[in-house]
Amino acid sequence: TTWNPVGGFGDIYSADIWGNLHDSPLATHPFSGTPIPFRAGYEVETAGPGGKLDLPSDAFIWDAGTSTWTSVPAGTRATSKITFDYSKYFQSTWHHGRPITMADVIYPIGQLFDTVYNEDKAKIEFSIGTTSKPFTDTFRGFRITPDNKLEVYADFWHFENDYIAQFSSVSGVSMPWEVLAAMDDLVFEQRKLAYSDTSAARFNVNWASLVQDGDARLVRNTLRSFAEDGFVPQDVLTVGGESLVSEAEAVERYGAAIDWFAEKDHMVISNGPYQLETFDSSAQFARITAFRDANYPFKPGDLYFGTSPVVQISGIEGGSLEEGTDFSAVVELEGPGQLAVQYIFLDPATDEIIKSGSAEAMADNRFRVQMPASEVATLAGDLYHLYLAAYSDELASVLERRLDIEFGAPPFQPQPSPTGAADATAAPETPPTATSDGDMPGEEDGGGGAPVGLIIGIILAAAAGIGISLILIVMRSGRKTGAGPPAS
Repeated sequence: TTWNPVGGFGDIYSADIWGNLHDSPLATHPFSGTPIPFRAGYEVETAGPGGKLDLPSDAFIWDAGTSTWTSVPAGTRATSKITFDYSKYFQSTWHHGRPITMADVIYPIGQLFDTVYNEDKAKIEFSIGTTSKPFTDTFRGFRITPDNKLEVYADFWHFENDYIAQFSSVSGVSMPWEVLAAMDDLVFEQRKLAYSDTSAARFNVNWASLVQDGDARLVRNTLRSFAEDGFVPQDVLTVGGESLVSEAEAVERYGAAIDWFAEKDHMVISNGPYQLETFDSSAQFARITAFRDANYPFKPGDLYFGTSPVVQISGIEGGSLEEGTDFSAVVELEGPGQLAVQYIFLDPATDEIIKSGSAEAMADNRFRVQMPASEVATLAGDLYHLYLAAYSDELASVLERRLDIEFGAPPFQPQPSPTGAADATAAPETPPTATSDGDMPGEEDGGGGAPVGLIIGIILAAAAGIGISLILIVMRSGRKTGAGPPAS
């Protein structure tokens, strides 16, 4: 689809290439899926969920009425403060050779806020402005620190600080400010391009794509005009009365971007480990080459996490059903992090769930499923299924196991059990048949269709708080503010 960091990159094919060209501030851990620092570090301070933090007097916020950054009103407070360290960006350069600076961090923030709160711009890019407003409304101010970090103040809280940081990462640092400024001029002033497909259709202009020759030439021509006129977007790049970019620096930037187009025939300039060398949409061909800046912050091996660990069942004890006796099955696990077990006790003849919930923790790695003798006495069948889902707070995978429990059968003896991690979203559609690969008596590998799904539902319900915050994060991602997909 369309290659622009504001309202493009709507398909996996383009996003896959873009992910190799662009280093995002944060990424997600490949094992747990939780946010982690990537090219930006961060520290989180929060007073939530009920408290507030005072903003410093030199914090600033965007004023769409004057199209400038202004001091926050006295007494402004916020739920959380996130301090982002972009030094891994600042130590290196963009693909066109110019240094990455705080101007490249601040410009996308001003661009987003002006698109939302400037009435004229919001009417032009209505879909972006409307969907972004619930997100931008949560921010109370920003502050550049003396050591060149950015403090972000937001009314957002989560019990996991990493999710607060992910939500508050408002600047994607995905393209040089001069390319974004030229695109803004083409979209809002010249009205020759549009950021979104809806605006492109509405105003009968091209949906801006920096890999298309015509659109890239328009950006190049606009940069030429900026250079000839000595134009610098000081409204966005002036904070606290100080400009983040001099006119000489701006002219150098314009020249570097113009030279890039002359060499590459496109305007996709970013900061990741690869740069876009060639793009031919008609031939469905793209070529990326390694970006060999000496100060690029990562080297081979830095981002290797190894093989993902798994949760394993190392043994199961008990599990005997007898009249007048409590039912008890003890499950022993091996794996990283905080372990837990969810269970469902089901009558396979009727598909009735007899009992379900969280297994009792006897130790960090031992869990017990119990049923009192009074409940056992109400059971009318001869065979029951005990479904187990073992998981860890450090892994995104779940181990599923089904045990067949017969009345009068001997209890399970402590012994190793075959294991295999299964993705929580990939329960088999039909129950597997019994195997002869060393299973304990009465045990089957895998899930059991609907019961496993119910276990996973219980787990997901327990994580409802995380889900609510992720909805807000997804809403932010949909706006295409330039954050791009996390680098792999």
